[in-house]
Amino acid sequence: MQPINEWLVQPGGLAQQLRELRRAAGLEQADIAEIIGTSQAGVSRIESGRRLPSASQVRLWAERTDASAADRLVRLVEDGEVVNRRWKTALKESAKIQVTYDQLVRGGDRIRSCQVLVVPGLLQTRDYARAQKLAAWRPLGIDTAGVEETIGAAMRRQEALYDQSKTFEFYFTAAALDYWPCPASVMAGQYDRLLTASYMPNVTIGIVPPRTQLAAIPLLGFLIVDDLAVVEMPHAEDVRRGDDASLYRRVADDMAAEAVTGDAARALITAAAAQLPR
Repeated sequence: MQPINEWLVQPGGLAQQLRELRRAAGLEQADIAEIIGTSQAGVSRIESGRRLPSASQVRLWAERTDASAADRLVRLVEDGEVVNRRWKTALKESAKIQVTYDQLVRGGDRIRSCQVLVVPGLLQTRDYARAQKLAAWRPLGIDTAGVEETIGAAMRRQEALYDQSKTFEFYFTAAALDYWPCPASVMAGQYDRLLTASYMPNVTIGIVPPRTQLAAIPLLGFLIVDDLAVVEMPHAEDVRRGDDASLYRRVADDMAAEAVTGDAARALITAAAAQLPR
């Protein structure tokens, strides 16, 4: 998870843009401080990426240096506020993250989820979800005491699948069928869950077959709700908007282009289930 100060000082980021606007206008930090209502030290912290300015401050900054940049800078502040609210305490508050996911999904119209090695969360059975979460947490030394609360919240989020006003698209590789975070008996139930969901009228399950060349492979799973993307990590989630979100939409489009759906997807699931130990 990228800290806010690293986000602020990235090349072309908010701190650099504000600093360059001030210099191009021939103003000193003390001049900007008076304009935006802070101290010179405050301006220095903004320009060095140690402080996120408010939307009103950057608007005043732009009005004195380059008014045409005002809206762009305000959008950057809004993005920075999202970064600043990233779930740094996700290890302890994973259930709260699931509730936030629930709100996002319930408020969206088109939901797309992409994974490589695991079944997308909205399609997971309770036992698979528990095993997958524990498998992700243990190597990081995360306390697993709260796993049941987290899984319970995730299961409640799946109720949205039955809202026919929404469309759901799930894309993952066949590796998710062949590599298990759980015993074979649990995987058998997961296969059944996938087959059942594949017949839902508002659900598309797309599986990328083995030995398929992909234009882009997601290194992390992600969820797209309308124009917003949520990148999933074992210890946190990262909300992306604007151009950053469009990148994930393109990756989803690439996976969709290579995935098989309908009967072809069900054939892959059935074939994987047939290989389960008896």
